[in-house]
Amino acid sequence: MFPLQVVDSFLLNYNIGQALLLGFVLATVGALPLKSQRLIAANTTLFGLIFILTPQALVPIHYLFLGIALLLVGPLLYTTASEWHELEETRHADRRSRSKLTSSDCRYLIGIGSWDCSEWRTKRQALKSGFLTAVDAI
Repeated sequence: MFPLQVVDSFLLNYNIGQALLLGFVLATVGALPLKSQRLIAANTTLFGLIFILTPQALVPIHYLFLGIALLLVGPLLYTTASEWHELEETRHADRRSRSKLTSSDCRYLIGIGSWDCSEWRTKRQALKSGFLTAVDAI
């Protein structure tokens, strides 16, 4: 922990709004490597609430407006993050369902003269590793 003299000397040069803004920027930059839009949204909403609840005797009025803006932007970010996550899950489920090629598919493909069974094993391994889709295999 910092000694109180260091914190006091810092706050004497700046107001509380500037210190909170610095905290918001540092928290946002610290969350960026995690690549979580939900975390950024929660951070934005929390700091918006903090800016709104900070007494106006301690900070200028424009920090109140910043808090209102952050409180509006945060839930929007959270909403778009959950939709993006659902789209990613749907895409991965589609990829998994397309990659299931069974031995009956192998017999069918051999029957139509597409490729032999040794080639089927190679393509099945490529399907399992994700390098090939079932549509490409045909």
